[in-house]
Amino acid sequence: MGRRCSHDEAGAARISAVRACGAGDVRIPRMTSPAVVDSIEFELKNLDAIQPFGGWSDPKLTWFGMTDGYLRWHLGDQTLYEYTAEARDQWGPMPPYAVGPPYSDYYLWRFLADLTELFGAIREPVPGELFPLTEDPTAVRQAARWWLDAREVRPTRDFEECFDDVVCAESWISARLLDAGHLRGGPNIWFFRRGDTLRIVWDTEAVLDDGQPIWTARSGNLTVGFDDFVREIETFGDSFFRAMDAQVEAALRKNWGPINVDLPGLIDDHASRKAEFATALALLQEAPDEPTDWAELEESYRRMGTVG
Repeated sequence: MGRRCSHDEAGAARISAVRACGAGDVRIPRMTSPAVVDSIEFELKNLDAIQPFGGWSDPKLTWFGMTDGYLRWHLGDQTLYEYTAEARDQWGPMPPYAVGPPYSDYYLWRFLADLTELFGAIREPVPGELFPLTEDPTAVRQAARWWLDAREVRPTRDFEECFDDVVCAESWISARLLDAGHLRGGPNIWFFRRGDTLRIVWDTEAVLDDGQPIWTARSGNLTVGFDDFVREIETFGDSFFRAMDAQVEAALRKNWGPINVDLPGLIDDHASRKAEFATALALLQEAPDEPTDWAELEESYRRMGTVG
């Protein structure tokens, strides 16, 4: 059953745009998981099981390609990136490669690179007036768009100004979104800091053509210590790069035959990715370079809420 958007009274004046949009019943039933950030687990594929780029006429393999593997993230009592049996039955394996575990099957560096790109935004706390919105960012974004659609149908002020308000109102949510557009029906995951805590919210509502869920995890959220989150990401990064140390060493020893592998470039790429991750991780403990203009953002919400 859907539920209606509701927010703390302290934030009601700031987020009246959601009510003004007539958001109605939100389609995502959310749950709050136990406040536990468990491990991000992964498994790199054996080099012989990785499909080269370029097809069979010009096969090549890069450092990025060698990060091909399986990923799952335990959050509370949910496991993100775990496929349902229905999804696996419908999609099946990609021959001639072996059937793997029921988890996200993609290049692991894509996950880590996309996540680290958010660190500049994640480190900045969200003000208390806006934090109630973080419980269901999908509903907030949808409400803002409904409000904009209503202005286009029944204009009350310049449409471009209304559009700017919506862009501003969505910007801080989008900046904290880890999407998975590279996966079919990939989940959306948001990260919102409030002081020494971090709220993690996920949307796993994608379904197959017959309406069966793609993911075993239900949409939900949990709040954890910010430092705990940082430690978990650091642990995952360390484990990933240790595994890639072994992957690169195996690649240097391997006879690649017709597959083109730039071995000196492989070594350089490995070193540069390690440095990139270390630099990005340090951002989580630093103050924002360009703090968000929260006053401007809140003013956009006020204007959205006062247009009848």
